[in-house]
Amino acid sequence: MQSPMVNSPDRRRQVCRFGVEFQLAVARLITEAIDRDLLSSMILLAIARANLLEVARDPAAIVDYQGMQGVVPDEMRRPVSVYAIARELNTPYETVRRHVVQLKEAGLCESVGRGVVAPGRVFFTPRWMTAADQAWKLAVKLVEDAASCGIGGDAFDWPATPDVRRQVARSSVDFFLSGLSLERQPKDLDVTSVLVARAISAANIRHLTEDPVRGAMFAALSEIPEDAQRRPIRVYPISKSLAVPYDTTRRIANKLVAKGMVERHEDGLIVPTRVLSLPVAMDGFIEFAALTETFLARLASLGVKPGVPA
Repeated sequence: MQSPMVNSPDRRRQVCRFGVEFQLAVARLITEAIDRDLLSSMILLAIARANLLEVARDPAAIVDYQGMQGVVPDEMRRPVSVYAIARELNTPYETVRRHVVQLKEAGLCESVGRGVVAPGRVFFTPRWMTAADQAWKLAVKLVEDAASCGIGGDAFDWPATPDVRRQVARSSVDFFLSGLSLERQPKDLDVTSVLVARAISAANIRHLTEDPVRGAMFAALSEIPEDAQRRPIRVYPISKSLAVPYDTTRRIANKLVAKGMVERHEDGLIVPTRVLSLPVAMDGFIEFAALTETFLARLASLGVKPGVPA
């Protein structure tokens, strides 16, 4: 179904590209902020999000914690089980448990009853304060890029708001994690594997999509670049960009190749056109485009708009 946010013919594939590039940028941002590998960082974010689930659902409760200084007090955080986090991230329980132990040893989360909590002090560190500010800048760029392609923009009544950088960071984390856990994902892929596959696919066509004019040529669901137009990418730059150990990235890439989701060429890896045109992949694009548009609408409601100071 055509989105009401799109002021021109179908641009859902383009919307997905904006969403994926935002996810990849957030992945780099959180590993720098938390100073851990990608999976540990995602586990910590999933814990923090679950801790605040009840507060986030209550607009009156969260309104006092939207600005840069708005860290929700620990007494308002609800513990979450390791099992629940493992299930959300589609990652083996023992793997998540091992990372949680390491996060506890680093002082980044604590056991509370039968669950775990990421305490507020973690999000008052200089690294995280910088990350929250960077998340705001990424959100502004996303909105501006989308508006330049006729997505969003005048469709919203932009409100004037005070500092909402902390809330934008929370919304960005929610989009990042939700986008990796969509129902259309292959059930045997954990979130790290999903992100590696998206990083490969994005890198294959970035030379085409960085230019707005050329990018518009591949905006609709039916407009998929051919394999000959894709530039292969090697494992090392994917590993480096995602802060995933090289051996882990190589193992994931091998798994994706074995599943037929990625092809290995002489110059590197590509996600081929035949995979991106499968019915299940097309359904996934539709679902992720809708999620990205919902995120854009959420940013609009918070006052993130083209031209706002980054």
